[in-house]
Amino acid sequence: MDKSIILGLIQNTALLVAFSMIYDYSWVQQKRSKSILRKIITGFIIGGIAIILMLTPWIQVPGLVFDTRSVLLSLSGLFFGFIPTLIATAIALVYRISLGGSGLWMGLAVIVVSSAIGIMWRNLRPGWRDRNHLLELAALGYIVHLGMLCCAFLLPPENIKETIQNILIPLLTIYPAGNVLLGLLMLRQYKNWQNRKASVQLLEYEQRFTGMLKNTFLFSIIIDSKGNLTYCNDSFLNVLGYNADEVLGKNAFVLLTHPDSINAVRDAFTYILTGKTGFYNYESDIITKNGSKLIVSWNATVFKGDNISSTTVACIGENITIRKRAENELVKAKLKAEESDQLKSIFLANMSHEIRTPMNAIMGFSNLLGEPDISETEKKQYVDIIKNSSDRLLQIINDIIDVSKIEAKQLTLSLSECKLDQIFTNSIEAFRKSELLRHKKDLKLILNIPKENGEIKFISDQHRFQQILDNLLSNAIKYSETGVVETGYQVKEDAGEKWIEVYVKDTGIGIPDEKHDLIFERFRQVEEGRFHEGAGLGLSISKGILELLGGKIWFTSEVNKGTTFCFSVPYIIPERKHPVQSRTSLPVTDLKGKTVIIAEDDYNSYFYLRLLLEELNANILYAENGHVLMNLIRHKIPDLILLDINMPVLSGFECLRKIREENFQIRIIAQTAYAMPDEKEKCFREGCTGYIAKPISKQELHDALKAVFN
Repeated sequence: MDKSIILGLIQNTALLVAFSMIYDYSWVQQKRSKSILRKIITGFIIGGIAIILMLTPWIQVPGLVFDTRSVLLSLSGLFFGFIPTLIATAIALVYRISLGGSGLWMGLAVIVVSSAIGIMWRNLRPGWRDRNHLLELAALGYIVHLGMLCCAFLLPPENIKETIQNILIPLLTIYPAGNVLLGLLMLRQYKNWQNRKASVQLLEYEQRFTGMLKNTFLFSIIIDSKGNLTYCNDSFLNVLGYNADEVLGKNAFVLLTHPDSINAVRDAFTYILTGKTGFYNYESDIITKNGSKLIVSWNATVFKGDNISSTTVACIGENITIRKRAENELVKAKLKAEESDQLKSIFLANMSHEIRTPMNAIMGFSNLLGEPDISETEKKQYVDIIKNSSDRLLQIINDIIDVSKIEAKQLTLSLSECKLDQIFTNSIEAFRKSELLRHKKDLKLILNIPKENGEIKFISDQHRFQQILDNLLSNAIKYSETGVVETGYQVKEDAGEKWIEVYVKDTGIGIPDEKHDLIFERFRQVEEGRFHEGAGLGLSISKGILELLGGKIWFTSEVNKGTTFCFSVPYIIPERKHPVQSRTSLPVTDLKGKTVIIAEDDYNSYFYLRLLLEELNANILYAENGHVLMNLIRHKIPDLILLDINMPVLSGFECLRKIREENFQIRIIAQTAYAMPDEKEKCFREGCTGYIAKPISKQELHDALKAVFN
């Protein structure tokens, strides 16, 4: 090997050491992330070192020079990253181009390859420092200089062989060693700085921890082997009401522990001192200066001395008195939540049964009606079953809507003159014919109406009053298998006010004492582990309605003997007025010659209404959305519109506004499935002359037609 190579290597090595010092002082010691400006400046410095390296080369032949730029640039890529290395590479390329010579292309290739390999190594093997870094640096060095050896083939053909012979040994020995040694030096600088930084951080953490122990809301105490307090922080003193002189040097067990607990606490302390565990967590009660009790969660650590007498126990404590109370409340809440979850499961099962059972009958017998060769008797039976099942399904839906209205305070009353005896008679007759009572042969239903009061008329909401009575009768029959269900009423006076007091008495299973407080809650039933028909809404709805009526509900019960439910409403006597001759109107039996538009987006609903109107000989048009409806009206004004409120394109309300704006004079019956308390009033405000809620029965449609045509 030529002596010039040795000399060049020595000179280059000195420059590379300077390069490592730049890494130490201007790169790794910067605590913050490197700015773009710092990266650019560093790139120029590395580029300058590369130029100096190329100014002190060894010359193979004129125009063909060698230096350690490959070591510099590969380690720059590895330690400094992309931007500084890219700038240094650009500077080195520009300078190498200025040198020219027969080795120009090899020199340029070496610069690019070395930089690229260093950058790729940094990105593709980001954890190389934590692995076998010596092997990593050696591998990097060999790969870089094997790449440099390959670059020799860019030389003029006559120089390739001689050049490879001269640089082969240095490339396989000295150059990789240079990568390893310089890399180890820079890595050592990096780790030294990390250690110094860690030491500073540790000192900062210690100072912060000491300050935290002193000022934190947590208790911090140190107890010697005899149980005496040698240190406590301000939080400990403030909460317990002592000053430092009153506690330091005193026995912690005697001062702070309830006499009944001293032995147990001493045993725990002795266990900690023996060193059987380095960390101990426990809870204990401590007594404050004024005698109140706190619950503290302690984390204790043993600081061992040369012997047991010099061993101390450091404790960090948290006042968990409030938390413990909250935990007790949480346990209660958890039990309630578990009960609620169980009730929800029962409710969902009941609701599924309540909905699927009538739906099963509706769908099943609807299919059977389509079977051939069924008799008229069977058809009538199937139709009755479908009707009863539909009524049952509708009742479930109505109950859910009522509960929602009550909760939203949107349930409204319709007060009118009511005949009390007629309400009771209607309910009793309906239940005597119901499926609910039909299968209970040993259960009698008795109506007890006092005769001395004569016919009682009062002001109330007849529908809601009957709904309450029906709910109570339904429950009484449901939970009684034999005996008697009796209902009746009395007129009572209290504090100058008259009340109608109704009772429903049964001989059923009764209500246990623990269920008395929840029987009026939504979705609750007496026997929640056993299925009973119904969703558990009746009593909740009844209570809500009675509160609106100004009444109240209560009950008495005995398990396995029966229950008596009572409710009262104000006895408001109607004002006596002279009878007014009302105008009579003929029922609508024929709509021949009249045009009716059915505005309905649901085709099945349209088809049903069309069948009902065809019986009345009406001329029927169909509008599947609001836009079609308006076009039909503008073409020919109909005699009547059956208007669905919830339609696509233009809603029913939007159509009503357009009809009013364009001054069309048309009878309009609103039909809606919303059935919210203010829906009817809103429809009339917007210009409707009639209103009907879905599902629509034939009789209800005829009544609505009578109202608008007569």
